[in-house]
Amino acid sequence: MLGTWHALHLWAFKTHQPTCPVDKCPIPCSNFLIRTLSLSIPCFVSLVVMNAFMKLMFFTACLLFAKGVSSEDSCDAAASSRVLLQKTVAKSELATAAAFNWKLAGPGESCDVGCASYGMFCHGSQIFSVDSAQQVIAAAQEAGLTCNGTAGWGYENMPAICSDASCCGGNCVGICAYGIQLTNSCGGNAGGSYSRLCPCGNEAEVTTTTTTAPTVIVAKSKPPGFERSLFLLPAEPMLMLATIPAASKTGKEPAILSGISDAAAEDFVKSFQPETTFMVGTAQSMPGLANTVQLEATSPCSASLVLAKHFWPETSKAVVAKCDNYAAALMAAPLAAQQSVPLILDDGSDLTSIFTELKITDVTYVGSDGWSFGGVTVSTLHTAGDVFNALGKPEYLAVVNPADQSMSPFQSLSALAPMLATLRNGAVLPLEGDISAAAAKDQIQRHVAAHGMPKFLALVGGPQAIPLHCETGTLFFEEKCRDAPYGDLDEDMFMDVALGRVVARDLSSGSLLVSRIANYEYVRDPESEGKYAMGGKLKSSADTWRPALENVGFAAPEIVEYLDILKLKKLHVSAFLHLDHAGAGGMGHSFSYASEVLFSPSIFSSGGCSTAGFDKLSDPKDSVVLTLLHYGAVGFLGGPRNAITGSGLVHSTFWNQIALKKTMGEAFKDGWNNIAVNFQDQPGEEVIAKYVMMNIALFGDPAFQLFIPGTPRETPAEVKLENGLLVASGPERWTKYKADQSLADEWSWHGNLYYFGAPGASSQKWYGHGHDNEYPYLYARFTTTQDVVSLKAVENITLPLGWTGPERGRGYIGAAGTGVYVDKHPDGSRTLLWRVRLLDYDCETGEVKDTFVKQSYEIITTTTVTTMSPVGSCKASCSAAGFCCGTNSGCALPSCHQGCEVGLYEESVWSCIEKCQTMTECFQWNVAWGHSNLCTSCADTCDGEHCEPAGGCEHACHSLGLPAPPTTTTTTPPGPLQICKMKCADDGFCCGSDSGCERPSCQIGCELALVSATKDACLESCKGMTGCFNEVHGPSGSSWANQCTSCSSTCNGNHCEPEKGCEHACSNVFG
Repeated sequence: MLGTWHALHLWAFKTHQPTCPVDKCPIPCSNFLIRTLSLSIPCFVSLVVMNAFMKLMFFTACLLFAKGVSSEDSCDAAASSRVLLQKTVAKSELATAAAFNWKLAGPGESCDVGCASYGMFCHGSQIFSVDSAQQVIAAAQEAGLTCNGTAGWGYENMPAICSDASCCGGNCVGICAYGIQLTNSCGGNAGGSYSRLCPCGNEAEVTTTTTTAPTVIVAKSKPPGFERSLFLLPAEPMLMLATIPAASKTGKEPAILSGISDAAAEDFVKSFQPETTFMVGTAQSMPGLANTVQLEATSPCSASLVLAKHFWPETSKAVVAKCDNYAAALMAAPLAAQQSVPLILDDGSDLTSIFTELKITDVTYVGSDGWSFGGVTVSTLHTAGDVFNALGKPEYLAVVNPADQSMSPFQSLSALAPMLATLRNGAVLPLEGDISAAAAKDQIQRHVAAHGMPKFLALVGGPQAIPLHCETGTLFFEEKCRDAPYGDLDEDMFMDVALGRVVARDLSSGSLLVSRIANYEYVRDPESEGKYAMGGKLKSSADTWRPALENVGFAAPEIVEYLDILKLKKLHVSAFLHLDHAGAGGMGHSFSYASEVLFSPSIFSSGGCSTAGFDKLSDPKDSVVLTLLHYGAVGFLGGPRNAITGSGLVHSTFWNQIALKKTMGEAFKDGWNNIAVNFQDQPGEEVIAKYVMMNIALFGDPAFQLFIPGTPRETPAEVKLENGLLVASGPERWTKYKADQSLADEWSWHGNLYYFGAPGASSQKWYGHGHDNEYPYLYARFTTTQDVVSLKAVENITLPLGWTGPERGRGYIGAAGTGVYVDKHPDGSRTLLWRVRLLDYDCETGEVKDTFVKQSYEIITTTTVTTMSPVGSCKASCSAAGFCCGTNSGCALPSCHQGCEVGLYEESVWSCIEKCQTMTECFQWNVAWGHSNLCTSCADTCDGEHCEPAGGCEHACHSLGLPAPPTTTTTTPPGPLQICKMKCADDGFCCGSDSGCERPSCQIGCELALVSATKDACLESCKGMTGCFNEVHGPSGSSWANQCTSCSSTCNGNHCEPEKGCEHACSNVFG
């Protein structure tokens, strides 16, 4: 997380990096640019960009490049790799600590050589001990040097000091660099521009060997009639397809390892404990296999016959696909598996003998017409739609590109799709032709239009096979990429299906991943159940995600520091939450592409930058995400490109929904749709939401469901239908977290910071006032078959809490919810989405200002002709008079639209005009309508002019029908509320706020009218005032009205005034 100006510096460094001298050190270049920027920012950043930064103020956790990433905008690294490498592999030998001193090695020397020049030895155990500016300054001082500056970019073999006078015109010399890399060693050098700072001791270090007792694993039994069977194959995609039906005879939970026998595969086998292992063709054996069966075959086609004979000595049915039709075989494999019949690959030879031997009388060809065989009924399923229908129109669709057989890297990952489709009782959809992201989505949409919307959509393959949707963002004008458009298959902006991309280093690694997912119930170990971990220096920023997990039985998190990983062989947790600077090769102060730590089946999420940017790597093995998925993870949530703090909303929603036992894909869909709600609920400030929507993705099976140890102990924030009303309730309890020092240091913040979390609360994050701020919301959902078009708040909650509807406020970051959005579904149902602010607190003091408890909403099911609201009428008057700006304006003049919003809370034309005249600063703020900017441009709506004519705000004051200015300094004219009440009395309605006869008075109607959007809404509020006591939410706040008293003192002895007084007031206000 970076402060606004820090983020601006880094943005300028990345954007204008070509100004750095070529072949020189980038660390001092960055500092040189920052110093230059501090003096003359306009040289690098346009006024428009500056305005955006001033308005938005958010952080980025990013700009650490990954191994194998090429960037035309970057200077060369100090050494060959720029990946962020924070943790190393598990080691059984650890050095015993001994005395040492920091010494300076010569330019280009290793620490072995440098220490030897002092007659000393390099102490490798201390290589990882410097990871802050203070630590590198202290190390340099001990070596007799003074740092002229520091940079924590984490290049290889730090700490080091730049000693090359030719670097960056001399600006480099004396810059001390720090940062931990996996490749740090005594034997490496720091590059030509740097001299290493080395931990040197008079004696060589002594190592000791430690051992850890192995975890005892008790195998879980399969259901009666099934066994834990494992299939070992060479890495051949058609052979995998032929094997899937046989492997699925064990309960449709295939365990197939294709050409893999490393530590990760051995760990899977150890956990799975197969009762029988089938080795097909030239597959290599693995340690620990008790009962193996060799099935000899010379090709995938011949293997399909061998498998058919072994597993189906007699069967009446078979599925057949041509050996040279890979796309057909992809569709045929799950069809055969789900029907529990063999898949036979036809190479053109006579199949009569195999049909006769197995007594097959019914054959289904997939993809092309088959041969005629005597006594055999042959049918053909030509298309993916035909197969989809034959499978009963399943809810799970795995999308592949068969052309990935010839792509590199990520070759033939499509062969994993039939395993997933078999596991989830789904189907495979092969894409056709030249594939772009738009073309791929079009083919999926056409399938959905013809055959119905699935519940789960798995994209199976690498980024070349199924391209990411990439575009240039409007915030930094840099590329942003995501998969989300594949899940939005109708006309609105909401994701319609649970979406995830299943991807791996290669087919071998992918077979391990999918086998782990398919057999999750058999390989998850009890040691990991109910446990999760957190990592990264900025991990305390994720504390507010914790209550969701701990409320359902997870223990407090294990904190995994980067040096802990040196000692880890396997991490036994079910979830891992990470926040820090990051890159495609590593998660800051956590795991990297070179880590070899094993994991229990677990889900990871990281708020760091570009963790999922493996599409930019030349070798998939250089990806931290794909490394995690190889060594035990089953899912990863993160950003393919540079991330910002706003993505925290997706992460917090994701973990809330995982805790409620939703699948990964469903949890991701909810998180993404919450960002879409923000996008629509914050007119003028939607840029942050859009940025996140363009840069977040889920990697893993969207139908995977994590084991949750318990049910909610405390009631989370939620919405329920009660007596015809939707009722939103706050959480039962809030937890306050104090940010740790690393987070404060990130912002250079010298005070305390506090954040609140609760089950069901998802926090919108925003950078402002020198640090991150969080605003907890309930993102509410209600799905119905009714023709619902909107909601109406029954109770008005003190701002900024709750939900107001559009007429009581204008959405902004941290505001009360204002809109309700409708996501229509193909089955005729629809989901309403809205947000409810839950807590108002000061994050600098931890003081809670106000807490949301409950709010009810009336469901509006029909559209009616309504009278325009006062604000709407005022804005229409603005347009008619030629005032062309919106809420934001230019020339430092408040707009007419701003006057409409200001005047809503003023008592007279005079006070409204006075307020307009005080609006001289660029940035204005009001609790109801949030931020507005008087120093932008209205060129789009004002024919190229930056602002509208002067006097717009004052025009609005007159348009609102407010009382005229006072004629003396001692008399204040009545406001709208007083005028309405006076009219009630003039028209014979004689009660005050309290009344008799169990009906609301005309004066109560005045209160209701002034907070209602329309006359119809006012009349509905009157109708709801039944019984004796009612809480009235008027323009001045809340009060109670007694409708069972007597108005005899003001109504000539009568207990109540004439009927319909409340309704009469509605007519007075709205006409």
